[in-house]
Amino acid sequence: MEKTQSWGRIETWTRSGEGPIGRYRFATRLRMLMPHLLAAAEQFSENELEGPGFRLYTSRDEQGRDARGALFHLQALSRIYRKTQKKDRETFEVFRHLFKELEDALGRINYHEEMGAAARQLGAPEAVVGYFVGGYHAELQNLTRRLRDSGWLAGEGAEVGFPALEEILDDLDRVRWRKDRKDRRRIVSFLVAALDKVLEKGGATGTGLDFDDLEHGVHEFRRTVRWVSIYPQALGGLCRLVREDRLDSDLAVYHPPRVVESGFCRYPRDDRETESIELEASLLFAFTYLIGALGDLKDRGQLAEALEHAFERTGVATGEECQARVADLLGTEGVLPAEIPSRVRTLVEAFIGEHQIPQRLKAGLESQFD
Repeated sequence: MEKTQSWGRIETWTRSGEGPIGRYRFATRLRMLMPHLLAAAEQFSENELEGPGFRLYTSRDEQGRDARGALFHLQALSRIYRKTQKKDRETFEVFRHLFKELEDALGRINYHEEMGAAARQLGAPEAVVGYFVGGYHAELQNLTRRLRDSGWLAGEGAEVGFPALEEILDDLDRVRWRKDRKDRRRIVSFLVAALDKVLEKGGATGTGLDFDDLEHGVHEFRRTVRWVSIYPQALGGLCRLVREDRLDSDLAVYHPPRVVESGFCRYPRDDRETESIELEASLLFAFTYLIGALGDLKDRGQLAEALEHAFERTGVATGEECQARVADLLGTEGVLPAEIPSRVRTLVEAFIGEHQIPQRLKAGLESQFD
């Protein structure tokens, strides 16, 4: 599909070297999203049930990135600026909602696809596999409706329009952006507050979350930690890793090659970002490690819960028989929900108590107030 007027505005904002720095950051992330919206719009028809949702879900850009990554970054910027640009808080809250509803929809599709694939691989009954396959197609249809209803895609005669995106660009032009230096200072304050939330939910400065609760405990803590990792990525060249060649030896457990060599802690330089926020590599790598470790536990516990739910909903098995059949399917590969809390507590206590990762990152940020 041909590039659009929206694409032209985004390209101008990202390449001109002019305009507010906050608007520029949004433009760089909207530029990441645009190829996926164009893919969803290919051969668009108002009567399609799944097509646009499927095309958005399966779209990959030239670097192999999917739409969900761009939407996470756009959510992150919206979360940052609704706090740091309080006069325009409502605008950024609307942005956050728009980006989140698409990202959530993609996440639900991914959930059903992965659970269905895992159920089939484990040899679950066909009715259980079919339960997830049905959910996958239902969520594709839900995403397609969301793309239309929220104005991400709209038929305009023989063309396809992007009214939601156009409105976002118009609103970005109307924001009363702060000067670069004050913008940076407020972002540092925001990142410090985000680390305070990690400490609070991890129990360092309060009662903390209940890790016996998979959704509102384990998942919630992981989300809080993950946002700390996403914020610097979304800010792009504003953030810079330091001491990558001198990682702290006392944190070596957090620095396996799969973490150090991953792309999750890479912030390319940007000539428009004149005064970086420095983040110590050892500590950011530790966040990446913890996110992965919690994710592994979450995924395994979630699989057990999902299978039990599918057995119940399809009537294949109920009650104790259901739990026994799921345990038999998972065998030694699975982690049942009852096993997760103690493992999570061990990880969190080491991260916050023994190694004090959030505290050290917070101190480094606070030293950069000007």
